Amino acid sequence: MSQASLHIISNRQGVQRCEPCLAGGDTVVLIEDAVLLCRDDSWPGQITVFALEEDLVSRNIPAGACNTVDYLGFVDLCCQHRHCLSW
Repeated sequence: MSQASLHIISNRQGVQRCEPCLAGGDTVVLIEDAVLLCRDDSWPGQITVFALEEDLVSRNIPAGACNTVDYLGFVDLCCQHRHCLSW
């Protein structure tokens, strides 16, 4: 199990609240309206960012725009991280 944290972000305000807490090796999963930010290149270099596929599809964003994860992969990420934080 990773010592890094998994940050689950659902909107733009969640990104703003989460940013001060991000550490190298952390993973971010963008869900709901936060998937609109998946193309943002301002994430720190040592942060892995995924967008939930189903939310990309529902917002008509091409899956190739960023790293994606389906629900099963999302559950796997939760199991791989010691801390899961929702923003």
